[in-house]
Amino acid sequence: MSAVGRITNEHEIETVLDQAGVEIIYPETLSFVDQIRLMSSRERIMGSAGSFLHASIFCPNRRITCLNVTEQINTNYLLIDGLAGNTSTYHYPPALQVLEQQANFLTLRYLPDASDVAREMLELIN
Repeated sequence: MSAVGRITNEHEIETVLDQAGVEIIYPETLSFVDQIRLMSSRERIMGSAGSFLHASIFCPNRRITCLNVTEQINTNYLLIDGLAGNTSTYHYPPALQVLEQQANFLTLRYLPDASDVAREMLELIN
């Protein structure tokens, strides 16, 4: 497996979201067509910044809450939101730490307050 970035303790976020009734999906396990179908069937979408959210251009008028892994919002997301009419919130947790590089990943990150960040994401999506 290789990817641009990864949050090493993402499972802590997933646990809180799962307990709150959020369906956890791993888009990298789905075909592109299935990703579009899935996103089209949801009014609200939550996820960490990544390629999956680019697919929202094919699914207009979604409400998106994104865990942004940098202070700056990638302009591609803003362009897609504008074109698709999406209402998006980009949440950057200031405590996010960048770790040493690891094989197969360009950037590794760690959230010391992952559970709190998950609860903040839930508040933002509701």
